[in-house]
Amino acid sequence: ALRRSLRPALVSLLPPPDQQQGGTPGSLLAGAHRLVRAHQQLALGLKAPTAALFLDVSSAYYRVLRQSFGQGDLEHDEDIAKLLALLKVPPSTLHEVCDWLSTTDLLTEASPHCTALIRVFLCGTFFHIQGADFLQAVRARIGGLATSDPVLASLELPINRRVCDTGRFMPDVAQHVSAAWAQVRPLARHVLRNPALPFAKRRLILNSLAFSAACSTAATWGPLNGQETRAWRTGYVRLVRLLGRDDRHTGQPSLPAEIDVCKAYRFSSPLAYLRAERILHAARLLLTQSTLWDLLRAAYRLLPESWLHVLREDLEWLVSICPQAGPSLCDFPDGFAEQALHAPSALRTAVRKAKADVLHSGHEPLWQNYSPADGLPIDGNFQCEQCPAAFATAQQLS
Repeated sequence: ALRRSLRPALVSLLPPPDQQQGGTPGSLLAGAHRLVRAHQQLALGLKAPTAALFLDVSSAYYRVLRQSFGQGDLEHDEDIAKLLALLKVPPSTLHEVCDWLSTTDLLTEASPHCTALIRVFLCGTFFHIQGADFLQAVRARIGGLATSDPVLASLELPINRRVCDTGRFMPDVAQHVSAAWAQVRPLARHVLRNPALPFAKRRLILNSLAFSAACSTAATWGPLNGQETRAWRTGYVRLVRLLGRDDRHTGQPSLPAEIDVCKAYRFSSPLAYLRAERILHAARLLLTQSTLWDLLRAAYRLLPESWLHVLREDLEWLVSICPQAGPSLCDFPDGFAEQALHAPSALRTAVRKAKADVLHSGHEPLWQNYSPADGLPIDGNFQCEQCPAAFATAQQLS
């Protein structure tokens, strides 16, 4: 919750262009990778060659200033003057920029409390605070940072500076699930499994820390294959299991399957969670990224398996659970876009109800084929105080 509350303030301090804010937590809609992936799918549908060019204009501007710093009066440099005229920067700000570039203390005026909060916010990212009063970038991901050039220049890539995109989501799934597990695992014993804390607070902490990290790009995933689906479901259930102590050493776990874990802790199924994230992501996309929505619509008409095809299946799932409050599937995707723009609160309410209704038969169709194992032993050493059942271990009793 604390990390989420810090995001708007920190993101507002970044440069305003959308492409520069795409690599920061909480600004997924403005990410450049989403536009590139949609453009790639559209080119695949047209069967046309395509390429993506990344021009980091801001970083080049800072590099020119760094190279020219200390070589005399910059106002008499014609090239710098032309560059400033194109960027609409008055020459009087040159000395201020150079003074800022000559120092590395980016948090000199910050209080110790603010420094600690920023250190917590940067946990799990490629940035960290070294010492007490300045920020050091380990691997720059935001275009336009003054530290990006020397960092990337000194970085030795083992893949010979080549990046391959296979079009699949398995690396993204594994990376985000692993990052969420590493972030929340130290809190499992003392916080998430602490019986002194209310379950609602423990659930809120798990959602704020683990699932916000695991699902930061989940809404952009297209159709998942079998391996990707199994990896996501396994990682999701593993995170939910942190809320309780399961009997893992006797061969008879208290919550053996995914359906048992989700119903016991009142969490939606892994695939239902992805469906809800995609629907809410599409609603936000309509408000902020009209260009990206046009690309997705074009890919929907040309490709048999596009992101909007998956979204249509998600809306059918939502209507099956909430037929009255769910969106209309007539004239998709234009009908959904109109309803999402004019009645966003009704859509969010329907999604929230569908996620919470884990007992509905349509919540997770895969659970219909689940056949539970033989029941727990009736006779045991741990007797229930409210019923005549007895269990073999204290974990099964709890």
